[in-house]
Amino acid sequence: MSLHHKIDRIQRMHDLINYKRTGKPDQFARKMGLSESMLYSLLKELKSLGAPIAYCRSRESYQYLHPVEFRIGFVPSSIAREELRAINGGTAMIRYLPIAENRDNFNETPDIVECIMASL
Repeated sequence: MSLHHKIDRIQRMHDLINYKRTGKPDQFARKMGLSESMLYSLLKELKSLGAPIAYCRSRESYQYLHPVEFRIGFVPSSIAREELRAINGGTAMIRYLPIAENRDNFNETPDIVECIMASL
């Protein structure tokens, strides 16, 4: 099975769990095209990766104990200063944000504030 297929399977499981539409374990396995034992194995793996999955008897569905997101992919590790200046993503509007006048009202980390202020 390709990596892409495995990722798609996990994404589908996540979607069904997230929307509380798994049904009972046998139904969930059928929806996923898996045996029940394979389903339990995958759920165990997801839990070992930190997914807060639990079965709710009253809803008859698996669900997350608190909101989570499933993300996988590649993102740039950093943007060169020249690229950041070229993008200039809305810095004209930043003058109107509280951080330009009073940094104490800003809830983000100081590092982000410094980066924004430096780009002005």
